[in-house]
Amino acid sequence: MLDHFIEFRQELYDFFSFRKDSLIDLIDSLAGNHNATSVVRLSLEPTYSRSYSTISKAINYVFQSHSPKELTRILQKNLPICQILVTDVVPIQRLFAKTLQEQCFIHKSSPIKNQKPITIGHNYSLVCALASEEKWTLPLSVERVKPSDVRTLVGIDQLEEILKNSTQNWIHVADTDYSGGEVLKRLAYLHCTSLIRMRSNRVLYFPAKKPKKKRFRKPKIYGKKFYFKHPCKAHEEIITPYKDGYFKIERWNNLLVPDVQVLIDVVRIRLYKKNNRPVFKHPLWLAVVC
Repeated sequence: MLDHFIEFRQELYDFFSFRKDSLIDLIDSLAGNHNATSVVRLSLEPTYSRSYSTISKAINYVFQSHSPKELTRILQKNLPICQILVTDVVPIQRLFAKTLQEQCFIHKSSPIKNQKPITIGHNYSLVCALASEEKWTLPLSVERVKPSDVRTLVGIDQLEEILKNSTQNWIHVADTDYSGGEVLKRLAYLHCTSLIRMRSNRVLYFPAKKPKKKRFRKPKIYGKKFYFKHPCKAHEEIITPYKDGYFKIERWNNLLVPDVQVLIDVVRIRLYKKNNRPVFKHPLWLAVVC
């Protein structure tokens, strides 16, 4: 384990072309950080023996000779046992940075009631790997979303680039923002299994049945509607014990997403107590895209 860490550290050191020692010290400060709430305060960490002014100079030279994609490949090659990739968008507020480029209105929730969840700043799209043993979140790709970009499609571009350099079978997880038709269409062609949370007000379709007799008109694409609020009988059903209750997992296969005509499977997960009462008011709906 120690030898592998030394090799990885040396490979990371060789990746940087300028200010190598400062950048390695900055990485050590980030890894051992306990109290720092800003980048400048990392200079107060015991592992950073330089002045705070060297931090900004070092950051400017991170990708001077190599691209972020090359750094992602190094991180992928040295990952611990990981099976899950997570994609999400994080809003970063920048109210007082007047000279910062490409600022836009972003959504940011507030704990204060009746306050509009809108602020000024940037959206950042992240793709992270979840380490199964250490329970760490390992960021593999971070991209700033431009005002003209669709933030979910930026995450899919990042995910596609990561999967190009990987041979293992990944499970990709994302929230309801990634349940749109165009995103699901692109996920269907990626080399991974995606679990996307779905809203309960969606309507999908079963594929239309083939007519027994040949007809000259265009065949139907969509069959019966599938309502999330009032679904038909599931194709598969599994009951799994859990502490003082049980999980009920139901699955419907081969449902069509309107407009893009992509086939997905839909899973409903509900948690019950021993007296058969549901723990939560609303079930969890997931789209399975393979």
